[in-house]
Amino acid sequence: MVEQEVTADFGPLPLASEIASPVPAISDRQFFHGLAKWEIIPMDEARAAVRTGNIPAALLAIIDDPAFRSMLPKGTDIEDVYLIVEGAVEYRRDNFISELVAGFLGWTAEETDEFWRFCAGL
Repeated sequence: MVEQEVTADFGPLPLASEIASPVPAISDRQFFHGLAKWEIIPMDEARAAVRTGNIPAALLAIIDDPAFRSMLPKGTDIEDVYLIVEGAVEYRRDNFISELVAGFLGWTAEETDEFWRFCAGL
């Protein structure tokens, strides 16, 4: 994986190599379950996302935000992001989409790691 520095209004995001400690990859079920448990999306949307690959409204709003789109790495089309999120069965903490979404949620690297560890335990 090629690391690329990404910056946004909320400051620079860490490169994958700068994440404080290793966090496990989590399944799609764990990811959407965690979003629901942390009250970012409703549980019915989490269930729908797991069943069909639908992107929950709160996550879609982030992806559709022009500021989010402007931060995509060169050569990454928004359709790539949709397909990655809709088709993922595993979510990796070191993926650039994970880092961008966490930044939009206002999470620090530590909070993002905490979320991943929380989800890994579900």
